[in-house]
Parts: sequence; structure tokens; C-alpha cells
Amino acid sequence: MAMGITGTDVAKEAAVMILTDDNFATIIRAVENGRALYDNLLKYIRFQMGSLFAFIATFLASALFNILHGVPFLPLQVLWINFTIDVFLSIGLGMGNPTPGLMRRAPRKADERILPARLFTRLIITGVIIAACTLGVMQYAVAGAHWSTEVAQTMGMATFSLASILFALETNDELRSVFSHETLESVRLLKMCGWSLLAAFLVVVLDFMQRIFGTAGLTFRQWIICIVVSSVILWVTEIVKIFRRRAAASSTAGPETAPAAAVV
Repeated sequence: MAMGITGTDVAKEAAVMILTDDNFATIIRAVENGRALYDNLLKYIRFQMGSLFAFIATFLASALFNILHGVPFLPLQVLWINFTIDVFLSIGLGMGNPTPGLMRRAPRKADERILPARLFTRLIITGVIIAACTLGVMQYAVAGAHWSTEVAQTMGMATFSLASILFALETNDELRSVFSHETLESVRLLKMCGWSLLAAFLVVVLDFMQRIFGTAGLTFRQWIICIVVSSVILWVTEIVKIFRRRAAASSTAGPETAPAAAVV
């Protein structure tokens, strides 16, 4: 490492890193920014993969169990969820506040996977839960309450969208509860969740959007059903986080010095 201002040319040529402002505190800020970018990227990937598994499980189970004749969503409804609901949430996660305490974490290993097997399995289970909630609402709408197919698809769309919003809030931190004060400090994520919520509401209530996307207006009771069922993903994730926090608290602290194979 060489100083960019006071360092000699020989030192700069031999150095791996050059501090252009001759300030060692710059290294700390660079590491902090790098960790924040990497952490937000992981949030984005976790959310996108969970949403992808939810779509796959929804369509696959709908075809296997013949729910709505294997067509849970119309093509335009899928596009609306992908390009409005999920896009807003992805922006909120990818450009939101970094997870508190990043600089207190041990350096990650150089060969650490972005999606380890345990996380990959957890995301698959999350997708299955969202799909089960969505298809459960649809099946109840057509078989239990004898509502129309349009109402069933609209309720499924609303349930899927609301579950995605709750999943994004949970994805923002793998350990802390969504009811902690850190969630309120994630202003950008909350704003994007608000836009996603508005998009999920407008596609149901506006007449011209109903004609475009094949949705139907929902009653107060139907909205309550969608909200209650979609919250299952919230409570399941909160229970999982309780056990994960206990496991993290009981685990022994690692060595203070990082191994040579680790990177910041």
C-alpha cells in the first residue's frame, strides 16, 4: 500500500493499493460501501429467487390440482406483478439502507456462495408458502364461495402481491424482526412498498384497468381474506427468525483476525 500524494513513484509502482488522499480512514469507508453494495445485492437476489419460486409453484400446483383449469393468472396479470409490484420492491431492497452492523461482521470467505444450499431451500419453501396461500384463496373463491373465475384470479393476484410485499420487508434483514425500528428507518424500502401496494390496489379498483388485465372489483370481505391469508408468509418468517436469532446468539464468536482466504 502506498500514499498517493506523499508516496514516491517507486512505492506506487510496487504497491497493490494506492491511497489517493493519503488517509487510512478511506479504506474503512471503502470497505463499508463495498459491504453495503454486496448486502443489498444479496437482498435483491433473495427476493427475486423467492418470487420466481412462488410463480413456478403457483402455476405448477394449479396445473397438477386443476385449480382454475391450470391458469391461475392471465399473461397480463403476470406482467403487472413482475413489472410493477416486484420492480418497486426490488428497487427498495437494492437501493435501500444497508443492514445495521455490517462493519461488525466477520469478513466473508472468498469462496462463499451467494445462494448456499440452506438459503436456497428456504427460498423454495417460501415460494411454496406464497403459492399455497394464493391457490388456497383461489380455490376457496371458486369452490367454497362460488364466486366467478375473474374474482378468484383477482383475489389470487391480490394475495400474491400482498405476500410479495411482506416477503420483501422480511428479506430486508435475515435476523431482525420486521417489527423492529430498523424497518422504519428503511425509508426507501417503505416508499417502494407503498408504490407496490398502490399498484396492487389500482389494478383491482380502476374500471379501465379491470378491462385491460381481466380483474374484477373486490368486496371488503374479499380484501380481508386476501390480507389475512397473505400474512401467513409474515408470521412463518418471523417464527423462523426467532430460532435463527437464538442460534446466532448461542454460537461462539469467531477469531478476531480473519484468515488469509477471506475478503472484506
